Amino acid sequence: MFIELTEIVMDGLTTYGGKPKLRLISVNLQKIQAFHPEVSTNHTVIQLKGENLKVKESYKEVKDAIQKN
Repeated sequence: MFIELTEIVMDGLTTYGGKPKLRLISVNLQKIQAFHPEVSTNHTVIQLKGENLKVKESYKEVKDAIQKN
């Protein structure tokens, strides 16, 4: 099963100069190892094997999307 989320793309100067880029992604639920809220924002960090994804959705939204599937 997959869930669709909005990834916050962190590519160097974009984050310092203005708004970060956003893109829709589909995440395979079987690949998620952990997820946690980001302390300073209302975003969520999803830990996959070998990488982390920062998504626009709140921790509760991600949790609810995972539980629905």
